[in-house]
Amino acid sequence: MTNTDLIELEDHVHITNRCLLLCHKRDLTDYYIGDDSASLPYHRKPIVLKKGCMLGMGTIVMPGVTVGEGAIVGAGSLVTKDIPAWTIATGRPAKVVKEITERK
Repeated sequence: MTNTDLIELEDHVHITNRCLLLCHKRDLTDYYIGDDSASLPYHRKPIVLKKGCMLGMGTIVMPGVTVGEGAIVGAGSLVTKDIPAWTIATGRPAKVVKEITERK
């Protein structure tokens, strides 16, 4: 399934090796014992990578996520929610660990 039309890349975005941008996931709301998971429908949602953001190696970005301008996502992170502009986020799930400040 190709969903490249759902990915928005602004200027100077850095996507490093082995990153996955997933614009679809199975809809599990109507999944019960005995059901065939392969027959479940998909949710399709866009991914937006704002100007100058960076995804570290092996990052997975889930559907519906925006990574803010200048944000950095640490290697191996799983991004399930929006990452604010000018922050550093890492982990599974990714959480903000630092806010980037202006140079003095």
